[in-house]
Amino acid sequence: MKHPVSRTILWLIALAFLFSAVSCKGPENGSQEPETGSAGSGSAETQDAPKTDGVFKAGYAREDITPGDGLPLAGFGNTDKRLSYGFLDFTYLTCIAFLDEEGNTLLWFSQDLINCNADATKKLKEMVTAETGVPRDHVLVTATHTHSSVDQSQTGMDKVNQYIAKLQNAAVKAAAAAIADLRPATFSFGTADLTGYNYVRHYFTDLDESVGDNHGALAKGTINRHTTEANSEMQILVIGREDAKDILLTNWRAHPTITGGLKKQDVSADFVGSIRNEIEKKTDYLFVYYQGDAGNMNPRTLLSPEVEFNPPSEVKEYGKEVAGLILKSLEETPSVEIRTGTIQTVETTFTGDVNHDWDDKMAVAQELFNYWQETSDYAYVYQRGSEYGIESPYHAGAIVSRTSMGRTLSIEIHATRIGDFAFINAPLELFDTNGDYVRESSPTKYTMVVGYSNETHDYLPSQYGYEYGCYESDTSKFKPGTGEVLASEFVSLLNDLFR
Repeated sequence: MKHPVSRTILWLIALAFLFSAVSCKGPENGSQEPETGSAGSGSAETQDAPKTDGVFKAGYAREDITPGDGLPLAGFGNTDKRLSYGFLDFTYLTCIAFLDEEGNTLLWFSQDLINCNADATKKLKEMVTAETGVPRDHVLVTATHTHSSVDQSQTGMDKVNQYIAKLQNAAVKAAAAAIADLRPATFSFGTADLTGYNYVRHYFTDLDESVGDNHGALAKGTINRHTTEANSEMQILVIGREDAKDILLTNWRAHPTITGGLKKQDVSADFVGSIRNEIEKKTDYLFVYYQGDAGNMNPRTLLSPEVEFNPPSEVKEYGKEVAGLILKSLEETPSVEIRTGTIQTVETTFTGDVNHDWDDKMAVAQELFNYWQETSDYAYVYQRGSEYGIESPYHAGAIVSRTSMGRTLSIEIHATRIGDFAFINAPLELFDTNGDYVRESSPTKYTMVVGYSNETHDYLPSQYGYEYGCYESDTSKFKPGTGEVLASEFVSLLNDLFR
C-alpha cells in the first residue's frame, strides 16, 4: 500500500501543473489592453515574461527578412511597377531585449524597411506579446528607412501579404531569441562626428531659388548654399555584456537613398547594411541602427533625380567610410559609462491639425495624380501642375489624400527611460531642427530621437521647411508649426519620466 504522504505529494504536483497550464494561457478575446501612459508598469499579459535575478540585462537577436523576387519596392514613385529582382545585400530584423532589476522587459525592434505599416505592426506587437508576455507598450518597432525594401502598403498582392506574415513570424522568433540571450549588461554612451556624410537636402541656387534633391527639382543655376547646416553627430550606446558579444547601438539621421531609384530593382539595406557588414567584420560588436530625424537629410549632396545611375559600389564605399569614422571615434574618445536602471516607458496620443490649405486644388490634383499613376510621366505633371502651384505628382497625391481627411490627425508616440539613457519614438519623418530641440531640452544629455516607429505618417517639417517651401512641406499632412508642438510634447514626456 502506498504511503499517504506520497499520495498527498502527487496531488499537490498535479494541482501545481494544472495551475501552471492555466496561468500560461495567452489573453482571452476582449481582454483589456495594457494601460497606456504608465511608466515602468512591467506587467505582463501572460506568465511567460522573463524573470529577473536583480541584475540589469540585455539580449540581441537578428532574423533574415530579405525578400525574394517580384515584390514591390518602397520609395521613388509607383512601387507596384518597381518589383524586386536580386539583391545587393541582406535585409534584417533586429531585436534588442532589456530586462531591469525589477523584472520589467523592453523589446526594441529595428527593421530594414522604409517604414512600419500600421496594421501589420499592430498584429506583430500582438503576436510578440502573446508569445513573450511583454506588454504591448513595451514592444517598440522601428524602420531604418531604406528605399530598397518591400512596400507593405501594397496588400492587394498576395506576395506582399505573405511577406508581412514572414516578417511578423520573424519578429516573434527574434523576440524569443533576444530574451534567451539576456546577459548582465552595462551602458556606455559616445558620439561620432560624421560631418560631410549627411546634408540638408535643400539648397539655394545663385538665382536664390530653393531646390529639393531627388524629387525632380533640378537647379536652374549653380548651387550657392545649404538652407541650414546639418547635425552630423551620430549617437552611440555601447551595451557591454558578460560572456557575450557587446552591442553597438547607433542613432543617426540620413535618408538611405544611395541604392534606390526609379529603375533600381536590387533589394538593399542601403548604407545601414554596409556599415553593419563592415563593423561586424572588423570587430566583435553586434550592430543595430535606429534611424533618427532624417526627414530633410540625405547621405550625399546629390542634385539630380537620376539616382538610378548611382553605381552599387557607392553604398559599400560610403558604408565603409562611415564605419571607419565610428570605430575611430570610439578609439580616440572612449564612451562614458552611464547608469542603467528601471525601464520606464510612456505611450500617449498626440493630435495635430491637418493642412487643408490646398483643398481648392483637389480636382486638378486628382487629375494629375491619376495621370502619373497610369503613365509615370513626370514631365507633364510638372508642366501642368506649375500652373496651379502643384510641385510634383507626390504633391498632387498629398492634396488628394488630405481632402478626404478630418481636421485633425492623432498619432501614437512613445518616450522611454532606462537609467540615464532615454529615447523617443515618433511615427514620422521628423526634421533635424525639431530633433535637435528634443535632444538639447531633454533632462538627460543621453537622449536619442528615433523616427519611423510603429506606424507611418510621412513628413513633419520644421517651421523653416514650410517657410521656404520644399517637397516635404508640400506632401506633409500637418499644418505648419506642428513639428514644434510635437517636439515640446516629447520634452514634456521626458521631463515626466525624469521627475
